Amino acid sequence: MRLSRSTRLLYGEVEHYLADTFNELAVPVRADHRYETYNSLGKRSFEGINAGDSKGTWVMQGWLFVYDAAFWDNASVEALLRGVPNDRC
Repeated sequence: MRLSRSTRLLYGEVEHYLADTFNELAVPVRADHRYETYNSLGKRSFEGINAGDSKGTWVMQGWLFVYDAAFWDNASVEALLRGVPNDRC
């Protein structure tokens, strides 16, 4: 909610919110709960945007998935974004 509020204060009315949660960072996850953790983090990121703007769209750079492609395999990316509606990310 703070991201949405802060973004609107800086830029006025918007519907797109940049949230690069793990850009060039090591994600602190346990291997045995990796996909569940990504799914939870993705949902929470989106819920935070949605709480402040019910029409808000989560925007992120694709770089994080390329930067560490071995870590961000297809299953990991899918788990992160699974809980976000397709038209909102």
